[in-house]
Amino acid sequence: MFFDLENLQSLCKPCHDQHKQAIEARGYDAAPGLDGWPVDPAHPAA
Repeated sequence: MFFDLENLQSLCKPCHDQHKQAIEARGYDAAPGLDGWPVDPAHPAA
């Protein structure tokens, strides 16, 4: 998937170093939706 042009995401250095690496380390995004529940279907609470 590294070379797939449909899989590109442009990030600034601080976002890449903090947010994106945390998602990759956990395996899911912990960001909540408007209802307070995680929006990532891979999240354990979803």
